[in-house]
Amino acid sequence: MLYLKLLPITFFPVLFWIIPHPEALTAQTWHIVGIYLAMLCGLVLRPFTDAVIMLIILGFASLVIEPVSLFAGFGSPMVWFIISAFIICKAFVITGLGKRIAYLLLKRYGKNTLTLGYLMMVTDTVLAPATGSNMSRSGGITFPIFRNIAEALGSTPENGSRRIGAYLTILMYVVSMGTSSLFLTGMATNSITVSLANEIMHVNLSWMVWFKAAVLPAGLVLLSAPWILYKLYAPELKSIDNVNEIAQKGLHALGPVKREEKLLIVFFVLGILGWMTGSVTGIAFIPVGLAFLASLLLFRVLSWNDVVSEKSAWQTFVWYGAFYGCAVALSKGGFYLYLVGVIKNYLDLSQLSEISAIGVLIFISLAVR
Repeated sequence: MLYLKLLPITFFPVLFWIIPHPEALTAQTWHIVGIYLAMLCGLVLRPFTDAVIMLIILGFASLVIEPVSLFAGFGSPMVWFIISAFIICKAFVITGLGKRIAYLLLKRYGKNTLTLGYLMMVTDTVLAPATGSNMSRSGGITFPIFRNIAEALGSTPENGSRRIGAYLTILMYVVSMGTSSLFLTGMATNSITVSLANEIMHVNLSWMVWFKAAVLPAGLVLLSAPWILYKLYAPELKSIDNVNEIAQKGLHALGPVKREEKLLIVFFVLGILGWMTGSVTGIAFIPVGLAFLASLLLFRVLSWNDVVSEKSAWQTFVWYGAFYGCAVALSKGGFYLYLVGVIKNYLDLSQLSEISAIGVLIFISLAVR
């Protein structure tokens, strides 16, 4: 099975070395297209982890292609911003601030199942602007708290999942997609989208521009999802009597508010303000994110061991750095302009309205997925 997965990954580079390059492109750009397609196949088929497959492809490709073109992505400020976002997310886990926010909301408002669903949404939304890994945020902070609540109420995957656990699990997935879309810093792939849009189309999206564009669709999803799911997939348990006891127990385990939590709150607020006022101050969201992480290290909210132990951040660094480096090389080589010309011969959207054209593009993106 491993070798079957490796077959298409090796097929594209070999194919693009054999096929003569178009007149509009250089031989090196044409060869990088083959490497780029091999990377996409590797990320889809996953014969190894994402980082490993990228290093394998880069290692062999650097024998025949100038390494500077392939490894340029690792020096991108956006790559380092993504790493910062992952590690900042870890600060909420290590200090316990993420749990404390959830338990305080639960103690104050968690009286029934529907309210509990909205509390889960609010918790994830509050954490989302400063936690660039939706997997670490939703899977590592928000959901474990509400899963523990479900289990305390007698709802486990093995027994009684329909009491409340199934409702919270499905809702967590929907909420995570909403909070990840709402903020540019809510998910690593948002930063990838912004950097590629800037490199390929020369469109510069700030944190606030992204938020303004996303707040209506993502906001509607977040506000309606708990209620809609409550109606479509109704939990058996409607009211919760011992929620105060559960919240109090969680807060007791956390202990009094620590120095690190207070500092994290301060830097969190400053970070949000920095991202929101970027158009006024002239400071882009990337330097703000890097300064956020630098402050956490300077004031010892996080240690260097915390940084290097965040494996998901460094795995993302490897695969995204490789992917972005190839994308930049293709952009500079004129491949995307060449591709647009080829697509226009088969798909002309110039006669469509803006809404219709967007609809067609959305359909194509969903079909490709």
